[in-house]
Amino acid sequence: MAVIESLRAGDPRRIGEWRLLGRLGGGGQGVVYLGETAEGGKVAVKLVHAHLIADTKAKKYLVAEVEAMRKVAAFCTARVLAADVEGDQPYIVSEYVDGPSLHQVVSAAGPRDASALIRLAIGTATALTAIHQAEVIHRDFKPSNVLLGSDGPRVIDFGIAKILDLTTTISAELIGTPSYMAPEQLSGERLTSRLDVFAWGCTMVYAATGQSPFGHDALPLIMNRILHAPPELGTLDGPLRPMIEACLEKLPANRPSAREVLLELLDSSSPEAQVLPTGADLAARGPVGEQTIVPPPLAVTETPRLSRRRVLAALTGAAALLAGTAVALRGTLAAEPTTLARPTPGALPGLRGSLQPDASASVIMTSYTAIVSGKLANAYVLNSETGQFDATAYRGAGVSFDRRYVAGVSEPIKDLGAARQLTIEDRSTGQKHPVKLNQPFMAPRWSPTRNQLVVTLLDGAETAKGVGYAIVSPDDYTPKIVKMDRIHLGALGWPLHPGTFAWSHDGTTLVAASLEGSWADSTLWVYAPDGKLIKSYPGLGQNVGYPFSPDGKLIATQTRFAGSEGDKGKDQVTVFDAGTRAFVRDLPTELWFMGWYDASHIIGYHWERDRQGVGQVRIVGTDGTLGRVLVTNDESPANWNIWPTYSRVGPQETRLEGT
Repeated sequence: MAVIESLRAGDPRRIGEWRLLGRLGGGGQGVVYLGETAEGGKVAVKLVHAHLIADTKAKKYLVAEVEAMRKVAAFCTARVLAADVEGDQPYIVSEYVDGPSLHQVVSAAGPRDASALIRLAIGTATALTAIHQAEVIHRDFKPSNVLLGSDGPRVIDFGIAKILDLTTTISAELIGTPSYMAPEQLSGERLTSRLDVFAWGCTMVYAATGQSPFGHDALPLIMNRILHAPPELGTLDGPLRPMIEACLEKLPANRPSAREVLLELLDSSSPEAQVLPTGADLAARGPVGEQTIVPPPLAVTETPRLSRRRVLAALTGAAALLAGTAVALRGTLAAEPTTLARPTPGALPGLRGSLQPDASASVIMTSYTAIVSGKLANAYVLNSETGQFDATAYRGAGVSFDRRYVAGVSEPIKDLGAARQLTIEDRSTGQKHPVKLNQPFMAPRWSPTRNQLVVTLLDGAETAKGVGYAIVSPDDYTPKIVKMDRIHLGALGWPLHPGTFAWSHDGTTLVAASLEGSWADSTLWVYAPDGKLIKSYPGLGQNVGYPFSPDGKLIATQTRFAGSEGDKGKDQVTVFDAGTRAFVRDLPTELWFMGWYDASHIIGYHWERDRQGVGQVRIVGTDGTLGRVLVTNDESPANWNIWPTYSRVGPQETRLEGT
């Protein structure tokens, strides 16, 4: 079911003839409310930001566009029921679909399995065929505009981007979501319905792999890939792959139409007049259920070309595993979440240090823990509205990838292994949710791709040996506990957390390390979320947070720690090839690994002896080059005084490192 928020102080209580019951979401286009008719029926009421359609010259075209939208057949779409785009409060009323968006489901539960993917492909292709049949172009087809209702996938917000696009010369706003835009939208060419087919291909790749085929990082990089680079299809395989490849052709003329895609997916015996009903019926088959921890995505049955018979067999054979409860933000911002403030450069509260300007950075600091006189102090968390860092009541706090949740230890930590009270706070509502673990833990770390948290469980002894982990989701705040053989985990410590569990770069597996003699002799262990051992990396050093680079090709570990009994000399970070496990390079000494900046740079704490040992947080290239300073440190060198956590910015913010 959809999550409905209470109306806020400035929200209207009625729009037109519809009484408003609550908020469903919001974004760049406006706010979506749950409305009620006089008869008690439910509708979705989208209140469009008035400034987006303030051009009086364009308004005469808007009524005709809305009328065309109302003619779209109700096959896998949320029908437009009414609209008023000429008044002071422009709005569009459509059918209410009680279900999460594809974006929310994949973020929460991972890529779709084979059966669910085929249902999704048929349903969304049916919807686009119906939309194009009414001579409407969606223009903003993406995962958050596909809702997964009890009767199958439903496409929303079709044609709205066209309305806003009519006023782009006035508003100067980019219409569409860059990761799902077609090349012709970026190059300014004439737009046809084939742009929706391109976006459909991107969305299917996202559903199958959890990633857009052109990335989710800096906007210029995304645009360049869409215009010039081949798509990254990842693990997508089987009969859908050649079809999606055709849909992602750069030239619109080389792509199939939505109807051609649908006909290829359906049984060839379907009469022409029955194409839309048949597609809607097949998309609606199978139960909609929930799952807790999702294994790596299942590949579609391998076959060199698309077979309609195999597609239909896959569709009817297995039940779809659809999960997630939160409703999507129905916006057209470049990011799926609403716009979030970057941190403001300057002095950092709670310590003598400063955040340096880095406006073009692809990562930002979202929280930090101050260490005062060798003791862990309360954490500070980035305020997404003001750009300032606010003090919290938590130790070792971490921020979720979408910045909605904060997790931390909500009690004073007196000694190693003493933490027992984990709290997750929903920053959108201020509600605090205690998580019952019933045993000591440390190192709360968020997944880089979804709202899931992992903590390392301890045996409670003085040596604080790791005995397993717990995965917690804000969906229900109930920990899924996995106990492990303690031989795989070494002695742990605040705030560095060597050897504790962290997520892989894509959020599908977990990584931990055993301490065997010196740090360089340690073994990295990679596990599935259910605890199954997938692979090991002997002799690669200790993980201190997230060891894999954003593209998964490199591993950075701490191979020497000057404070360890088994190590002699200076702190050392080493880079390895994740595929071959081969040594790549030792980075400059007196460096502590904090996370990855991009695929070829890490973030590290670098000690500077010419400043009496005081360190700085800075960028370091995998070629050994010392890059710019991110955070200055003006404290004495007796102890660490800051342990920051970073998130990757862009359409889907990604965790880099956490305490």
